[in-house]
Amino acid sequence: MYRGGRVGKRNRKKLVDGLRKTGEMATQQTEGRRKLAKDELKSYIASLSSGDSELKVEALKQLSGMAFHAEIETDKNLLPRLALLVDDENLSVKRAALFLFERLSWRILPSHRTGYNRRLLPKIAKVALSDEDVEVKKNALEGIVASKADIAVDIFVKLLTTLPEDQYKQVILDNTWSTMVDIELGPKLQQSLFKAYEKSDAAIRNRISRETTNRYFGRSRLQQPQH
Repeated sequence: MYRGGRVGKRNRKKLVDGLRKTGEMATQQTEGRRKLAKDELKSYIASLSSGDSELKVEALKQLSGMAFHAEIETDKNLLPRLALLVDDENLSVKRAALFLFERLSWRILPSHRTGYNRRLLPKIAKVALSDEDVEVKKNALEGIVASKADIAVDIFVKLLTTLPEDQYKQVILDNTWSTMVDIELGPKLQQSLFKAYEKSDAAIRNRISRETTNRYFGRSRLQQPQH
């Protein structure tokens, strides 16, 4: 049984191929979500503790593929390990961890949401606001929005009003806007955008107006405030 640490190139390839094959089988075996078999995620979680970044990335990738097919968030060892990787010093690991977070956010069970919100969301919010990598910020924001957490609006508006022009359209996608409305955060988002508009400079006001002109928030459309 692999227990983490350094491995040679031949062993690494064998381990990566094993993780990939096991993950593909787990994904193909069911059309709907299923409960985990005993110790089903043990090898993946062991790889998340590895000092080898390639193994961690592959384990995260396979877990992301399983997230919509199996209740992987019910494994008590997964969330603590994931919490350690969302700000990993290796960019590939960090990106993969944030993508897994986003996948889990859509499927987290109510009985596990308290621990999820306590362990992960504060760290994800920090990453979304402070990390310099655009893909990391995008995955972090999408996961926060999918989680339906109250902080989603605050993080969304903060990014909209602070990201440089060449980044904000890469971080805040059209489907992220749609999700904010679909999960019934539209009214709160509308109110927060009005406040942000009043406090912002001309460039950000133009951005808010441009982005929201044709977007619907429930039954109402967000219009530029009248002066």
